Amino acid sequence: MSFEIPGTGSLCNPWGFLSENALPQGGIYFSESCQMTTREESSSESDNGSSSDNSIRTTVTEPDEGVTTIEDILVNRAKTEHPYLTDADVEISDRIMRILCAYSPATTKSVDRSTIENMVRSTVGRKQPIHLILPAFPFKSPNNIDKVLGKLPDKGEELALHTLDSLCDEIDEFYPGTTLSIISDGLVYNDLLGVTDEEVWNYGSALRKLAREKFPRISFARLSRLISEDCPEPLTREDYLEHAAWYRSEVISKNIPEDFDVNLEIKYHINSLLTYRGYIKFLETDLRHEPSRQGKTKSQVKKMNEKVAKRMIYRGAAFTLAIQKAFPSSIRLSIHQSESKYKLTVGVFSGGQAYTTPWHCVCALELDGSWRYAHKQVIAGDSEYELIYKDGRPSYYRRKSDPYSWDNCSIGGDPIYPCGLKITATQVDAELSMWRLLID
Repeated sequence: MSFEIPGTGSLCNPWGFLSENALPQGGIYFSESCQMTTREESSSESDNGSSSDNSIRTTVTEPDEGVTTIEDILVNRAKTEHPYLTDADVEISDRIMRILCAYSPATTKSVDRSTIENMVRSTVGRKQPIHLILPAFPFKSPNNIDKVLGKLPDKGEELALHTLDSLCDEIDEFYPGTTLSIISDGLVYNDLLGVTDEEVWNYGSALRKLAREKFPRISFARLSRLISEDCPEPLTREDYLEHAAWYRSEVISKNIPEDFDVNLEIKYHINSLLTYRGYIKFLETDLRHEPSRQGKTKSQVKKMNEKVAKRMIYRGAAFTLAIQKAFPSSIRLSIHQSESKYKLTVGVFSGGQAYTTPWHCVCALELDGSWRYAHKQVIAGDSEYELIYKDGRPSYYRRKSDPYSWDNCSIGGDPIYPCGLKITATQVDAELSMWRLLID
C-alpha cells in the first residue's frame, strides 16, 4: 500500500506529504514514522509555523479495505486523521509521553517511541481523551504449588491495578478523561496450558469486581469486542462458557497474517523472539507438574514447551492484529519485553521488577512498607513470613513482626493508596478495647 505525490511519481509517507504541502500556520502537523509498504518503514519531519491558530484541521477519506497488518492500520489512520497542533498541544503531548515512559522499564529506553508519540499528539490535537489498551491478566498460573496462591486474584492483582490506575491518574491531572482498558488474553491461550474456560471466567469476573470497587479508570473488554462491535458480550457464566471456544477460533482465524510462519517469525523478528523466550521461561514452571510431562527427560520437556510456545506465538500474532483493528486510535501497552515501536512496555509492579506479573508470583509485605514479588515456593519456605488471608482466601505474605500481634488480637495492615497503612483488628477478644491497649 503506497501513495503517490501528485506530479512527481514518487511514493511518500502521507504524514510527510501533509507537512510539506500544508499552509504555514502556527503550531505543527505531527509526523508518523510508520511505513508505506508492508515490512518497510519510512519517517518524515514536521514543519514549524509562526502564528497561534488554535483550530484543528482534519482531512477525512475512506480507509482502504483489506487491512491485514499493523502497518496497514496505521496508514489508514494517517489518511483519516490530520490534527493541527498548537504549541500547547505539543507541550501536553510531551508531558504525557514523559509519564508513559516513566512507567516503562529502563531496558526499553532506547526503543523508538516516535510512533507512540505521534499517536499521543494525534489524540491531543483532536482534543480526545487518552485511551490506553493493555492485553494482560489472563488467568493465574496453573502451578499453584510453586508459583501462585490459587486460581483467583489476590493482593498482587490489586497492586498491579493500582499501578495502572495511577498511570491514568497522573495524566488525568492535566489532561482529563484518561482511561485504560484491559483485554484479557486468557481465552487465547488457556487451552494450551490446561486451564479451563470456567477458570478464565472466574478470574476475570473477580478482577472486574475489584476494579469496580477501587479503580474506576480501568475497564475491561472481552474477545467478543475483537470480533465485531456488534458481537454481543457474554453477560453470564453460562453464555460465556457456551461460546468461549467460538470466540477463540474467530479471533485467531480472522486475524492470522497471511502466510504466517512461526519459525521465520521467531528467526527474523526480535520482538517475536523475545516473546518466545519469555514463553519458554514461564512454561518451564507453569507446566512443571502437568501430568504428561512427568517422567520425561529435560530434553523431552523442553521440546514440548517449545511446541506450546510456538502455538502461543501463532495465536498471539492474530490477537495482536485483532486488537489493533478494534482499537486503532488507542495507545497500545504491553507487559512483555519488546522493542516494537507500535506498543509501549509498562511494568505493573514498582521496585525494579520490570516484567513480573501477579499471575506468575505472590507478593510479600516488608516491614518498611515495600513489596517483594517472587514465586510462592521462595516466600512460603521462609519462616520469617506469614500468610495473610482476605475474604477467606490467601491474599499475600507479610514479614512477621511483634506490632502485628498483640495480646488476644490479630492485627492486619492494608495499604492505603497512594501511601499509608490502614491498621485493622482481624480477630478481637470481646474484652479487648482501645482503652485497655492504651493503659497496657
